[in-house]
Order: sequence, then structure tokens, then C-alpha cells
Amino acid sequence: MNGNLSNAKIVSPQGIQLNGAGPAIFQEQSSCFSVQVPMGFLKNWKERKNSKTAQVWLLKTDGTHVPQCARPFVFSMGTLGDHATDYQFHAFSKVPEEELASVIVSYNGRLYCHEIRKFSEP
Repeated sequence: MNGNLSNAKIVSPQGIQLNGAGPAIFQEQSSCFSVQVPMGFLKNWKERKNSKTAQVWLLKTDGTHVPQCARPFVFSMGTLGDHATDYQFHAFSKVPEEELASVIVSYNGRLYCHEIRKFSEP
């Protein structure tokens, strides 16, 4: 990347490798930034409510964090005849892309850090 951060655009989506769980997915949405963390398959709503949750932080280049704009929630994704996977969805306020630095995920007692990839537009 050249030194001109004002033309930096985020690569979206980006995978964050978590040991044995498949990747968490960071992406830019129209009104927010989001991180989806795979939680496996939870058999019923009671399990979903009581399951261990992941914690996610979106860090800025100045060392502060971007606030979440909604409470995390769990949703299922899968196709007919395939096993569904439950994901915990985290939404963060929209900030200028050049201010974003990294995503931190706390999952199953481990911390994962992912530097947000950007590219420069001419």
C-alpha cells in the first residue's frame, strides 16, 4: 500500500481463521461493519441461549475500538439437505475505512487477531 490512506478501501469480505471452527467473516455492510463467528450447530434454542459466546472487538489505528451498534445475535445458515451452522453476528458502527486497523476475536479461550486488509485506489 502506498502512503495515501485516504484512497484506501477495505477488502470485503475477509476470513479470520479460528482453530477447528472454520473462519469468522469480517465484512463491510451498507450501514455497518460486521463479524460473523461460527458457533457450530446448536440443536435447540435453549442451547443457543446458554452456549458460550464469542467476544469481538474492531480496533482503530489510534488504539481505540469501534462501538457495537447492536447486541450480538445467533442465526443459522445452511442449505436444504446440508447441516446448518450457527453464527454469532456482531455489528459495529460505520467509521472511515482508513481508521480501521484490526479485528480481535475471543473464541473458546483463545484470542485471534486479524489485520484488516486494504487496497489503494488510483
